[in-house]
Amino acid sequence: MKEIRREEIVSTLLRFRAGKFYKSGGVWVSKALSRKMKGGNAARDKADWDAAARHFREAVAIDGTIPHIWIQLGHALSELGDHEQGLEAYRTALLLDPSKGECYLHIGRRLAEDGDVEKAIEAYKSALPFEDVSASAEQEITALRPSFAAFLRQKETVKAIAADIRPSTVEGRYKIASEEATLCFDVSDLIAHFRHNKFPTGIQRVQIEVVAEAVATCAGRVEIFFFVDGVEHFIDLDHPTFTLLATLCKNDDQEAWTAARDGFFARIPFSQPYLPPHGAIVVNLGTSWWMYNYFLAIRNLKRERDITFIPYVHDLIPAIKPQYCVEGVTIDYNTWLVGVFFHADAFITNSTSTTRDLTYAARVMGHPLNERNVATIPLSASFSGDDEGRALPSEALIRRWGLQAEGYVLFVSTIEARKNHEAAFLAWQALLQKNDADAVPPLVCVGKFGWLNDRAMSVIAADPSLSSKIVFIQRASDLELKSLYRLSLFTVYPSHYEGWGLPITESLSYGRVPLVADNSSLVEAAAGYGVVFESGNVTDFVEKAEKLLFDTKFRAERERQITEHYHLTTWRTMTHEIVAFSDSVKTSKGSLYEGFPKTLGGRYVPLNLHRDRSIWHGIASGEMYRVGEGWLWPDPSGCRIKPGSAQLCIPNLGFPIARIFLHVRGLNSKSSTFSIHTQSGLVFSSTTNAGQGMWAVFDVEVDREGCVCFEIRSADYETIVMDHGGSPKHYAAGIPVLGFCASDRDDHRDRLDFLEAAANNTLENVGAFAKSYTQHWV
Repeated sequence: MKEIRREEIVSTLLRFRAGKFYKSGGVWVSKALSRKMKGGNAARDKADWDAAARHFREAVAIDGTIPHIWIQLGHALSELGDHEQGLEAYRTALLLDPSKGECYLHIGRRLAEDGDVEKAIEAYKSALPFEDVSASAEQEITALRPSFAAFLRQKETVKAIAADIRPSTVEGRYKIASEEATLCFDVSDLIAHFRHNKFPTGIQRVQIEVVAEAVATCAGRVEIFFFVDGVEHFIDLDHPTFTLLATLCKNDDQEAWTAARDGFFARIPFSQPYLPPHGAIVVNLGTSWWMYNYFLAIRNLKRERDITFIPYVHDLIPAIKPQYCVEGVTIDYNTWLVGVFFHADAFITNSTSTTRDLTYAARVMGHPLNERNVATIPLSASFSGDDEGRALPSEALIRRWGLQAEGYVLFVSTIEARKNHEAAFLAWQALLQKNDADAVPPLVCVGKFGWLNDRAMSVIAADPSLSSKIVFIQRASDLELKSLYRLSLFTVYPSHYEGWGLPITESLSYGRVPLVADNSSLVEAAAGYGVVFESGNVTDFVEKAEKLLFDTKFRAERERQITEHYHLTTWRTMTHEIVAFSDSVKTSKGSLYEGFPKTLGGRYVPLNLHRDRSIWHGIASGEMYRVGEGWLWPDPSGCRIKPGSAQLCIPNLGFPIARIFLHVRGLNSKSSTFSIHTQSGLVFSSTTNAGQGMWAVFDVEVDREGCVCFEIRSADYETIVMDHGGSPKHYAAGIPVLGFCASDRDDHRDRLDFLEAAANNTLENVGAFAKSYTQHWV
């Protein structure tokens, strides 16, 4: 006989008292509620969604605590096109029963149908922990964002991570132990490197060492974050994960590295948006010019979180020496350079040479720098200082390449035109022609193959005897690289131009004499302990190399001077200098719009992506007037808004009422409706045909701070393909905004040139930041 438990008796009595004698979805309900559910189900099966919605509404009015009824109501409302109320119904079901993972799937689909791709992806990610819907959620995610497929391939890792998901933001993750401002290190460049590479190069090494020291010495005020292609928000990087990746990337344990890296990247789809604390100091130690919406993100953080932004400038080579870069790099770098002077509160550079170049570029572009806002912190940090207590360099490690101690000369650098391997190869060719082959040691080139190296490689290809004296090593662990430095005869660094020249510092740190060219920062990095030859003079290069090769007393004396007198800076000292300077900047930084143009003079401001190999006085980009989260990144014609709305904010206007001429274009695939709204309400509304350009003209009152802000709402959207991170991706997009003109409503002369150009379709003649227009607004 079945034993009847006390809990069952109590439950039955309560059910009878409530009059619940019927079941719906496994739940006991009243007769009235059962009738409403049956009516709703019948109407649903006939696709009579009006009747279904009515029955389900009446059902939740009777008892609003049953999740599956809210889900059915959500279905009916969604079929009627009332997505907003449908979403509320699904969310109510989740509040009642968080185990209803299907709700996340339904929410994602409704959001995707409405064109809100980012929120749809977030909803699908929340569905991944639930076994019954995880496969469908994965399919939906990869359909919207194919780049996520690589993350989701690690099935077991994803499954384990998904089980730990919690719907919370990362903000406030660390409790700051002091009253000092939080230091937030942006390591996006490092994470992008880790996606396809293991061993760090110069810029990545700086990020690793400085952030590691910051975590070790002031962890209580340090946060780390990054942006990665495929995710449209900043992501928090916890200290233990950073330390693990920073350690494993430098050693030989490939299996451990692969597991850690794959686990890390598998977590990215589940990340919550990271926001720095209010008043934080954001320091970017890498590069950010490959992220087209980077300054929009920084601008939003300045407006909303009052951050201080300090970039570390490694060099200005793409702008100063564009001949050594592929065209795309130069253009992307100049786009970044145009924006950085409007957003950075201060700069850190790695050498007096880079400071000189930065100051020059700023002056050319119309941004004279205050010396107090530029800190030159030389990159003369120890490469060998972490050897104590660890495995030391040894000859056994270099035998794999057929090398022996003091039997080779070392050249550490990416193999590209700027590094000037051509000169090194020509010098070695000359050495072989002048000396017995056995007397000339191999030149060992450590580094990956980069761009524009054809001329250098052709020197080797044309000379078999030279080819036998050149050794290429593309991958070397930290310990292997240290062994290569320590056991070399000397090193060479004939680069055409550098921001610092970290291999020179590394050479000195292991007591090896660097033979360097006399340009840019190379002599500064050598600090008087290197041997210097005249840039572009191969004969001088050969003579200095022969001196080091064959005059053993000379080389030994130089090595003695390095050992006894050369003093390295520790990474800890360098980190403390960065922190101290950052703290000093926060106390004196200006407002976001302080450096923006003081007047636009009735000129046309395009919102397209700046794409030019050159810079000039007064250059700027209209993208800097975008604010908020509603924008995709600019393209060559303008900037698309995301489905919904986007904001423009135009500061430093010197009149009470602005007349705005906003240039927009219709969607490519269909007609579209858009409207303009200010704090006062709707000021303009219209419909454009597919691909049709239109001017929206409206007046806006300028606020007390001289600023005009308005919102552009796109009622329609379409799917477009945009290239980002080297691959095409699909995005839902509203209308393109091409540009604007802001003029004094009561001064008709202020806009005569613009109106004539707009009528004649010659807007390039009245561009606010065009080369042909000299406007001293700084």
